[in-house]
Amino acid sequence: MKTVEVHAPVNWVGGKYRLRRKIVPLFEGVKRNCYCEPFGGSGQIFCGKEPEFNEVYNDKNHLLCNLFRVIRKKENVEVIREIASKIPICREYYHEFRNICVEYDRNGLVLNDSLKDYISK
Repeated sequence: MKTVEVHAPVNWVGGKYRLRRKIVPLFEGVKRNCYCEPFGGSGQIFCGKEPEFNEVYNDKNHLLCNLFRVIRKKENVEVIREIASKIPICREYYHEFRNICVEYDRNGLVLNDSLKDYISK
């Protein structure tokens, strides 16, 4: 059976995208009862490894945790695809959003005015 490579749903500052092909093979053949990702971030490693019976994704940023909670439900897949197809993608938006996320993280995960303005757009 051929495995399908699953990509993380988001790119994240400090993500392991470039290291993923070196890190994931380290998990192969290791027996464990549960795989726990304590600093999940974008989920590059979590999504890059073979699925396991018991898995835990965690991150300091509750928005990332919520993202994984939403996308794991099969009934949300089509809705997410529809929304994602309407998002304009360009480097300017990426940098703008990245800066907001960095500011959000620096402020102790408090929804400050610039985030409220961005979310209400």
